[in-house]
Parts: sequence; C-alpha cells; structure tokens
Amino acid sequence: MKNLSIYDFMDEHNACEPGRRWVAEMGFTTCHETFEALCNGKSGENGYGWALWFATRPGVLNQHELVGFAAWCARRVAYLLTDERSVKALELAERFAAGKKIPIDELKEAAAVAVDATRVSRAAHAARNAARDSADTAWTAADAASDPDAERLAQLEHLREIVRFEEAEALL
Repeated sequence: MKNLSIYDFMDEHNACEPGRRWVAEMGFTTCHETFEALCNGKSGENGYGWALWFATRPGVLNQHELVGFAAWCARRVAYLLTDERSVKALELAERFAAGKKIPIDELKEAAAVAVDATRVSRAAHAARNAARDSADTAWTAADAASDPDAERLAQLEHLREIVRFEEAEALL
C-alpha cells in the first residue's frame, strides 16, 4: 500500500471523526500500527467496521485482492447457499481473484443470475457482492454465520494476512 502517515491516509480517505480521535488518543503515526490495532481489537466495538473500512480504501488492496477477500468471506458460509446460481457466482469471483481471465459473456450471465439468486437467501447476497463490495460481503457473511463474532475475528485475521505495508512508512 502507498506509503502514507495514518493522518495523511485519514485525510485522503475522509475518515470519520470518532476514528480520527481514536488514532490521536492511541498516538499512532503509521498505517501499519493503526491497522494492526484495529485487527487486534484495540478499538473496541468499532474495530471490525473500521478495519473493513481501512482495508477497502483505494490503494490498500488491488481489485483481485478485494474480490478475493469477499469471496473468502462468502465461501466460509457457502454451506448456506441453496441456489446453484449463487455457488457459480462465488466460483466466478474466486476465479477472478486468482487472476484467471473470465469471458465477458460469462461475467454478464453470472451477474444477472446472481442478482436474481439474491432473492433466495442472505448467503446468496454475500456471494453476489463478492464481485462488487467486499466490505458489505464481509458483514453479510459474518451475520449469516452460526457464530458471527467468531466469523468477524476470522475475517480480521485473514485481512491481516493479505494487507501489506511498505517496509518503511513515513512518520509524522
């Protein structure tokens, strides 16, 4: 990810005031230490949402990584998918995330059937979003899991594995 201080990052991405206050209170200066604290639960009940917000800002993860994270979240609750079209949409998202070329006709077809399939279940909604909005997918998948809190912790751990920071971040 781009080498920014946490304050530059928050300015660039219009961070909310409560998030800005928390960073200042904690004395963070780098994106890396801030993200680690969010994933480690040091920000209380806001940590999960703020970690998702952070990881889904432009420049943190590329499009394949964002879709991969969304697909990973949806795959963890795929046992709830009752419509084969949703499963196919999830598989398509996973192929895209892996860098495989997908014909435009297949993308259009998957998008159309996934939209229709979302009427079937919440987990299907997570699969549809896998190609669109990873933060919404993560929330939806966690809410659909049998243990939402454990699922959120697993998602944060996975984010820690895929978000990369430059070795030397600029300090204030």
